[in-house]
Amino acid sequence: MSTTQEKVQATLYEKMQGHAQSVLAILDPGACNSSGVVHFLNEVVSTLWEVVTREGMGGTDWVNSHPLLRLCLCQLCQLAEAHMSYKGFSSDFAYVKALAEDPATPLDYRRWSEKK
Repeated sequence: MSTTQEKVQATLYEKMQGHAQSVLAILDPGACNSSGVVHFLNEVVSTLWEVVTREGMGGTDWVNSHPLLRLCLCQLCQLAEAHMSYKGFSSDFAYVKALAEDPATPLDYRRWSEKK
């Protein structure tokens, strides 16, 4: 891998790690501004597609089921009083927490789930 590719990959990882930290803040103490969450969600989705493009991971299904996306949507539903729950909340939260705190966490959440 060239130095340029390594720098791009490091920058992409830093973006994902920053998004993970923001998602944790959105969930606890809990965001109260739905428009702010929606704007942030746009950034998350753009970064997820950047990962798909640069790292060759997944596609639409990968983006749609990514824990960063799902946890943001969960908070939006909470704000809209359209309460939802899904079976994967705990594992999604654990992955996002790991991504936020541990640089060894893979960008592909599916690989992380398998290692757990």
